[in-house]
Amino acid sequence: MKLFLKETNSETGKEVTPLMDNSGEFVVPGTEEDLSMAERQVEQMACVANQKRTALGLPNLVGDDNRSAMALNQQVLDDVGVILMVAAKSRNLKGTFQRALKDAATSIKTVVEVLHERSVNEETAKLQAEDTCLRSEIEELRKELSEIRLEVARINKTPAPPTPRVRGDKESEELISSIMRQVGHMMNARLEALEERLLPEKRVRPPLAADVRRDVVNDTDILRRKSDTITKAEKYAVKTRIGNKRKFRRWKYKEETEREREKGEQQKWQLTSQQNNALDLLSPRKKDGPQ
Repeated sequence: MKLFLKETNSETGKEVTPLMDNSGEFVVPGTEEDLSMAERQVEQMACVANQKRTALGLPNLVGDDNRSAMALNQQVLDDVGVILMVAAKSRNLKGTFQRALKDAATSIKTVVEVLHERSVNEETAKLQAEDTCLRSEIEELRKELSEIRLEVARINKTPAPPTPRVRGDKESEELISSIMRQVGHMMNARLEALEERLLPEKRVRPPLAADVRRDVVNDTDILRRKSDTITKAEKYAVKTRIGNKRKFRRWKYKEETEREREKGEQQKWQLTSQQNNALDLLSPRKKDGPQ
C-alpha cells in the first residue's frame, strides 16, 4: 500500500491529494479537486519545458549547433518527465494535455536527430578548428604589439625641436606698450561713437516756492476739513508733518542751489585750466617769433 501526505490547497483551504507519494511515484488523483490541481501543475510544467525549448532554439539545431550534449540530454529528460506525468495523471486527454504531449514528442524527436548527427570526432574537429583560429589571432596580436613597441622606441629617439628664441625684456615691454596704446585708441573711438548716440542729459530744476505752497495748502485743507472729527494728537501730527515738509523743501532747495553753484565753479575751473594749457602751448612760439 502506497502512503502519501495530504496537501492544503491555497485557494480553497482544503486538503488535496499530491501528485507524488512518499516513494517519488506519480499518484492518480481521485477527486475532481485533485484532478484540477493536477491539471494546473501539468500546465505549469509544460510551460516551463516550452520556455526551455524556446531558449535552446531546438527547431533550428539540426546541422548547426554550438551547445553541449549534456544540455540536450537534460532537455530530453525534462520532456520525458512531462510526458510521463501527463500519461500517469490524465483520465481523459484534454486539449491542454494533447498539446503538451505533442510539444514534448516534437522536442524529443528534434533532440534525437541532433544527437544522431553529432559525434565525438565532429566535436573534436570543431574544437581543433577554433583552437587554430585563436592561435592565428594571437600571432597577429603579437606582431601588432611588436610594431607598436618599435614605433614608440623610434619616437623616443627622435630629438626634440629647438625651443624658440626668447625675446628680451625691453622688446617685450615695447610690444606690450604698443598693444596697450592701440587698444586705448580703439576704446576711445568706441566711447566717442557711443556718446553721440546717448540722449541729452536730463535737466532737473530746483523745487519752486509754488510747490511748497501747494503741499502746505493741501495739508492745511485736510486739517480744516477734519477739525471737527480728529483729536488733538492727530492735529499735532498734521501740523508736524506740515512743518517737516516746509523744512524739507527749504533744505532741498538749498541743496540744489549749492549743487548748481559747485557745478558752475567746476566748469569755470575746467575752462580756466584749458585756457592756461593753451597759453602754455603757445608761449614757446611767441618767444621764437621776435628772434
